This record gives sequence, structure tokens and C-alpha cells, in this order.
Amino acid sequence: MSKAFEHLFSPIQIGPMELHNRIALAPMANYMSDERGTVTQPQIDFMEARAKGGAGLLIVGSIYVQHPQARFGVGQLGLYDDSLIPGYRRLVEAVKAHGAKIAAQLHHAGRQTTRAAIEGQQPLAPSPIPRGGKYSDEPKELSVAEIQQIIEAYAQTARRCIEAGFDAIELHYAHGYLPCQFMSPFSNKRSDEYGGDLNGRMKFPLELLRRVKAQVGDGVPVWCRIIGSELVEGGLTLEDMKVIARMLVEAGSAAISVSRGIAPYYWTVSNYYSEPGHSVPYAEAIKAEVDVPVMVAGRITDPEHAERILQNGQADVINLGRALIADPEWPRKAAEGRLDDIMPCISCNKGCHDPNRKVRHTICLVNAEAGREGEFPITPAEKVKKVMVIGGGPAGLEAARVASLRGHEVTVYERQDRLGGRWYLGSQVPCKQHFYKVVEHLRDQAVKHGARIEMGRTITADDVAALKPDVVIVATGASPIIPPIPGADQEYVVTSDDVLSGKVETGKRVVVVGGGSCGAETADFLSERGKKVIIVEMLDAVCPDMLPDAKHFLLERLDKAGVRILTSTKVEAIQDHQVLLTRQEPGLDLTWKASLGPVDTVVLAVGARPNRDLAQEIKKLDVEMHEIGDCTQPGFAIDAIYQGAKIGREI
Repeated sequence: MSKAFEHLFSPIQIGPMELHNRIALAPMANYMSDERGTVTQPQIDFMEARAKGGAGLLIVGSIYVQHPQARFGVGQLGLYDDSLIPGYRRLVEAVKAHGAKIAAQLHHAGRQTTRAAIEGQQPLAPSPIPRGGKYSDEPKELSVAEIQQIIEAYAQTARRCIEAGFDAIELHYAHGYLPCQFMSPFSNKRSDEYGGDLNGRMKFPLELLRRVKAQVGDGVPVWCRIIGSELVEGGLTLEDMKVIARMLVEAGSAAISVSRGIAPYYWTVSNYYSEPGHSVPYAEAIKAEVDVPVMVAGRITDPEHAERILQNGQADVINLGRALIADPEWPRKAAEGRLDDIMPCISCNKGCHDPNRKVRHTICLVNAEAGREGEFPITPAEKVKKVMVIGGGPAGLEAARVASLRGHEVTVYERQDRLGGRWYLGSQVPCKQHFYKVVEHLRDQAVKHGARIEMGRTITADDVAALKPDVVIVATGASPIIPPIPGADQEYVVTSDDVLSGKVETGKRVVVVGGGSCGAETADFLSERGKKVIIVEMLDAVCPDMLPDAKHFLLERLDKAGVRILTSTKVEAIQDHQVLLTRQEPGLDLTWKASLGPVDTVVLAVGARPNRDLAQEIKKLDVEMHEIGDCTQPGFAIDAIYQGAKIGREI
């Protein structure tokens, strides 16, 4: 074990349970269940990989306790019936086979669900206050009898967990779910014994904790996950949570797990705009109030940061969520001092927490194996082949990494003097510079396993014919689209690629044409450098291709910087340093014309077209060829890396 992480890899006692290190898989909803909430083989494979990777504790997240009104969505695990126990028993046995402990997190969504998610029934809550936003179903106020029924539902689910072999129980009292709704003056307006002052609002959470503890007995630790603050006006503050933590410990909570925020989820699931370790100050303040171990989560991704948190006494256990999705062997690699081998989590949320995806099953942008552990192994090649990879972006580098790991002779050819393709450009914008670590990691791992990388090398079909590879993987990416706008060919009209690569320096007054993520992030890049920026977008909203959490923070940054955004607006022409516009007023049969100017620079950010010319030429040769990434269809890196991972396994 690396001496650099003596705190991280020291044992700790949580009630009667001992962990062999201070690393826990944070509770997460992986959406790998079926409609009944049953444990599936992909869920077992996912958890077993993290146990095998060296985590001391795995917490199985968001197991709903009362069918169906407790759940927040299809795919969530449930344990509301004894018939579901065998599946959980298989999960527990798979985890324990690798020496890890396993806990079950019990959950009730309360008002934070929809009628659609709970089969047409009305959500339940302490008070009939809608959640707000598009999730505006008015909940039913729970009666005292119904409160007692829910407490008993928790107890019976806890019983089933122990019968399945779980070592511990965590009660989800955070993030605005039902127990948190009772605790908070923001959502609990009751006037009976379960409302009013803090003592009244804590009656349900305390009764629930005591009942579950009585059900499982003294040999099983039970603890609560809470928030450091609700981060909403009129909600629970850190001072409130200090008192609440003491009350929970006095009632028998064997530990306190600390996160932050309630819905909307960009407060509860951090992203690349969030500060690393953002919940640590809350955990530190609460740790000073209690005499039990304190766990903390929240964008802790690197072992040195985790070790400092423990060394400074700010927490006792590090809960890793997305970091262990990105690399399930994070603990083992850290213990062995192989930090460079850890695939970095970039907090993009693209695979693990994207509400826009129709299928929410956990996957990962940087780790194509995540969520596919049982079906996506890397096996030695039956026949060693000479492999050419043309293009050093994420798709090409992942293909090279996997193919070289399997034993193939791989050479990557990159025409530029840097790797990463358009991913490099995306990593130049504010708050995303760490995204380039993915390229560096893929490069280093490919080279470590024998791949060669030739920079500044432009490959032609003649080169392919001369080099005589067994397999060619074309990953030549995409180029910016130049729209057919009159005047777009003028010197002061440039592309976002030109700006982000440093090829051009814009003037003071800039119009960005295109309000997708590329245009909006380019505007952020320019405004941070003191430019006055206006975004023009044809659609009625900007950033439709971004996750809602990242979009929220980006728009907040643009607003603070004074960036103007014109939607439902079309650029008709660019002339004499003026941008001529037509605008369709939303909801009205009204169109008006205007001009912006004087403008120093116009930046085009309207998409990309695939670079397919080389692939078309190679198709004429007698060689096995595969196209991956943006050269097939410009899209998201999560798809490009998956394609690289897949072809690397297949050749």
C-alpha cells in the first residue's frame, strides 16, 4: 500500500461494522432494475466490479420501500416484497466475495416524483405543496395513520435487507426526499405533532430511525444521509443541520453522511461548474457536533484530495460516486501508487446522470465499460494485427488503447501537433480545462501498452497502401460548417474552432452565430476575456444539446457577464461590420428586421460536418477499414469513445 494514503487506507469502525479502508461507493440510482424494481445481472456486475476494485464499503442507492408511491422512476431498485430478496442476496454475495461491506440505502421520494412514475397515483408528502417546475403534481398530505404505515414499510424493507445479507442500513434523509421534506420548513407546513418547530418536524425522521434500528437489532449499524444545507430560501441551513445531526446521533445513527442541496438536481449532483469537494465544509462543521464517523461526497475525484480531507479531520469516510463509475479500480490503483493509471472523472454527468436520455441505465463517457461490465470484456487478441488509427481524438485514442491492450501492433497518426481533435477545443472553455485529462490518460495508457503515436503526420490513401496495415481505423473527426450566409467569407468572420484554438484573436465587440453548447461556451470563453458578446440563435432557446444542470450554470455565468442572447433570430447577412437579422416573435405572427453593429468579429458556431474524404479513398483499397467518431456523424464524445472501445475489442 502506498504510504501517501495512510488515512485513506486505514480501517474504521461504524458501529459494530469494520471497514478495511475509508472509501465507500456513494449511493446512486443506476436505473438498472426492471419495472418491478428487481435486481438485475447488470446491477450485480456493476457493483461487483467496484467491490473487486477495492472499495471498503458499497452503498446500494435509492431502494424504494413502498410500492409504487415511494419511487421516483422506472429502473429504480425496490425491495417492497419478500419475493425480491433472492436477487438482492445474489448482489450481496457477489460484493462480499471481494472482502467489501455492503449497505442498503432506503428511500421514499415523497413529492419528488410524478404521477407517471408512480402509475397514475398521487404523490405523498407532509404538506400538499407541489415540488415546482415541470414536476408540479400536487401531493397528498399524509395522515398520521399513513405516516405510521410508511414507517412500518421502511422497517419491513430493512428486515428484507438483513435477510438478503446486507451489513448495514442507510436512511436517505437528504436531497428533498420524504424524510427531508418533513424536516424542512420549506416543505413541511403541518400544524399537528409532525410539523411546527424543529422538534415537531423531526418527529417522523426520529421515529423512522428508531423503528428501523429496533427491526434490525444492535448488530447492524443504521445511519442517515443528510444535507449540509438545502440551499433554498426558507429551507434548512447549516445551523439547522448541526442540531439535526446531533438529534439523529442521540437517536442511534451510527454515522452521518453529508451531501448538499435539494431539487433541482444540479445542487445535489455536482457537475464541472461545481467546486471540487463542495460538501466538505458542511461535513467538517457537522463532524464537530457529533461523535460518530462522518461521510462526505461531492466531486471528490482524486486520491490526494481525499487523503487531505481525512488528514485534516474534515470527514472520516470518502463517498465516491462518479469517480468509481469512471474507474472502479480507483481504490486499488491508489493503494498501489498508480495514480496515473486512474481514469479521471470529469464530472460531465453525460452518461451517469443525463435526464435527457430515454434509457437512464448508468453508463460513462470516459469508461465505456461502465454499466456493461458483464458484456464488454477486454480479451487478448487471437491473432496480432498491424493496426493504423488515423486521428488522435478521443475515439481514435480509445480504439488504440483497447487494441494495444489486447496485444495488437497499433500506431496512431495525428496530422496536428496536438491530440484531442475538437475535444481539445472544448477543453479550452471556462470550467472545462480538466476535460483534457481524458485525452492525456488515453494517450498514456495506449503508449503504456505498446501503441506508437506519430504527431504532425497527414495520412493519405497512398500512405495506407504503402504501410500495408491489417486494419485501418479512421477517426478523422469533423470540421466547422460554414453556413450560406452572404458575407460569411469576410476576414472578420471566423469559426469557434479558430477562436478556441488560438488561431485568431477577436475584436472587442463579438457576435456569436449559433446558440448550441459550442456557441454558448465560446461566448463564455470570450466574455471571460473582456469581450462584449451577443449570441444569435434561430431556435427559441439556447443550449438544447446540454444537460440541464450544466446549462443552468452556464446561462448563469453568461447573464452575470452581460452576454446578450437573441433567440428565434436568424442571421440574413453580414456586411460592413453589421449583422443583419430577422426575428420571429414567439407566439405571434410578427417578424421584424434589425441589425447589430458595429461588430468587430463574427464567430460562426453552427455545427460540424464529418471529415469523410480520406475514408472514401481508403474504401477503394483492399484493406479492412472502420470509421468511428465524428467522421461518421458529429455527435457526443460519449458515443465516439464507445465506438472506439467497441472496435478496439472486435478487431
